[in-house]
Amino acid sequence: MNAVPPIQDPAISAMIHSFQTLAAREGIRLHISISTDLVQIATNVYETNKIISNLLQNAIDETATHQDKSYGIHLTILKRGEYCVIRVSNELGARTLSPEELGRIYQQGYTSKQGHEGVGLSSIRLLTAM
Repeated sequence: MNAVPPIQDPAISAMIHSFQTLAAREGIRLHISISTDLVQIATNVYETNKIISNLLQNAIDETATHQDKSYGIHLTILKRGEYCVIRVSNELGARTLSPEELGRIYQQGYTSKQGHEGVGLSSIRLLTAM
């Protein structure tokens, strides 16, 4: 398991660590590459945790359905000029997203998951549109 790099706020570090543990329970490796301490990010700690946790939870939900979990999940956080980039990547397996589905993933109430309300990605979009 990767050690979580020192992020200025312990709440963000703890949240990422808890997702490492959750992913490991599902047989998924969470690869972490963080090259910023998140001190000058535009969102507060609660909002930053909400963004990262929604992205990681979506990735775990998808990856847990795969028989081959070898790609794992990759979390990358870095600075690009004045912007902070948070990237979570995972494989989709045999599932593909249609252009219509891709166009709707950030709409409030849209979900491809059974029993979900479709608020995760739409809330991320609101938080990142500042």
